[in-house]
Amino acid sequence: YTIVQQKKKPMLSISINVGSGIRHPNVLGWGTLGGIFTRKDDSNIYGLSNNHVVANRNNAQQGDVILYDGNIPIGKLYNWFTLRPPPQTNFIDAALVKIDPKHLAKWNLPRPVSGKWKEPQKNMKVVKNGFATGETEGVILSVGGFGKVSVGGENFHFSGIIEIEGIKEYFSTDGDSGSIVLSHPDRYMIGIIFAKHGDRSWACLLYTSPSPRD
Repeated sequence: YTIVQQKKKPMLSISINVGSGIRHPNVLGWGTLGGIFTRKDDSNIYGLSNNHVVANRNNAQQGDVILYDGNIPIGKLYNWFTLRPPPQTNFIDAALVKIDPKHLAKWNLPRPVSGKWKEPQKNMKVVKNGFATGETEGVILSVGGFGKVSVGGENFHFSGIIEIEGIKEYFSTDGDSGSIVLSHPDRYMIGIIFAKHGDRSWACLLYTSPSPRD
């Protein structure tokens, strides 16, 4: 018999599912892969989550490896909105991950009916799919709020907060940060979960935000 040494191991390929866990290697807790997107004139696929989940509250570098549920490297940090310390005000907590093309990226149900956003309104019913609590339904209590928010153990000031209350259970909890909030039942994108306040969930808008790292 001849012993043959394999010089290259097969590359691991997995399905990347929206609603699953994601994080930067230096972030201890898991957040949520909120959505899968493409960009105009760009063949790459990008995953959306929070800055504090995949960019470690600005303490990261473009190109850092990002981990998926099971600590599997799935891609690299691409860009993020800078979180500004007090007394400056933030309007968004979001970051993009460039998904390695060897992986199959899928947007599980519930998924948006289109790539369009819808203006949130008080008493609007919403739904999300998060890593910690899965699919939950809620109702918007207020829009445009201001608050001091603990994000990843550090305090920041946020404005434009969408406050959501769960209908049958908590709408979100730790681990659901990064989940995309959809209107229910028509499923238009509303915002992204970034924090909780007591039994309420806080989301922020994406489509009225300043430029990343401006």
